[in-house]
Formats: sequence, C-alpha cells, structure tokens
Amino acid sequence: MAIKENTEFQITITAKEINIILDGLANQPYKVVHPLIEKIHLQIRNQQQSTSIKSPEKG
Repeated sequence: MAIKENTEFQITITAKEINIILDGLANQPYKVVHPLIEKIHLQIRNQQQSTSIKSPEKG
C-alpha cells in the first residue's frame, strides 16, 4: 500500500524520542531538515500551550 507524499499523520511519542529524532536530523543538511525541525517545534509549542490552557496551575 503506497502512502501519498503529503499525507499528514498524528503520532504520539515521548520527549526522549523527539530528542533522538532531532539529534538524527541535526546530522543532515540544514536546507533539507530545517522545515521539518521547525514543524516539530511549532507543533510541540502549540501542544504545550493547549495543555497549559486546559490544565490551570495549582497554587
């Protein structure tokens, strides 16, 4: 079964796994991986903001 190139997926991985992926990407040419690294960072930022809005701090 072939997957279309622009098909988007949602996956669940740990922070440790994200760091492994980013470490691997860091060894690749900047112009190739920069858009992907930006996309990962943006999605993490959005998810963290969404989580902090849903879960008010205790205090």
